[in-house]
Amino acid sequence: MTSESTTPTKPQQTEQWLLNRMQQAIVTMLKSYAITEPVYGVILTYGTGLGEDLPPWVAVGTQRERQAFLKDAPQEAMDLMWDGEVLEIYDPIEALEDDGEFMDTCAEWSIDAHRSRRVDGSAAASDKLAALMLRLCFSLNDIDWSKIFPTTADFVVTVCTTEGDGLWENMAMLLPPERYDEMAAKGYLPE
Repeated sequence: MTSESTTPTKPQQTEQWLLNRMQQAIVTMLKSYAITEPVYGVILTYGTGLGEDLPPWVAVGTQRERQAFLKDAPQEAMDLMWDGEVLEIYDPIEALEDDGEFMDTCAEWSIDAHRSRRVDGSAAASDKLAALMLRLCFSLNDIDWSKIFPTTADFVVTVCTTEGDGLWENMAMLLPPERYDEMAAKGYLPE
């Protein structure tokens, strides 16, 4: 494996390098916000078009915001609490957007993903991107976030497209069934 500052060339190594860089940048970014109120979720959102895939934008859902959604808009609360664009913290990962090597590697990865569908009939680029983002969430969910900011008992890192596609399916994969059911019973997720 090559050093962290040099991009690897094999596809699996490249994906792992991208995941490591995104994970580190997300953690560093969220630490810098010095959040002091309880957080129920970190929501990553990404586009699926060529050239807009990576890095994802990062949203933070606080317990205060979730309670406000449940009180003020009970019919839409479930959708609002997972919609990064309506949350107070919804930002690009500036450290990665300013990193030419990272962005060049993302572009190469994206082009290869789009090209592979035409060449060998493999999964669509959007499917490859969805899988990559889900892997990122699994690794981010392994972090002890309570050392970075207060978390609720049902805290989760999740991902969806900018249109919200894949959110519920990803939550079902990221959460143990009993935890998913508890959150659904509270109106946070669909039953």
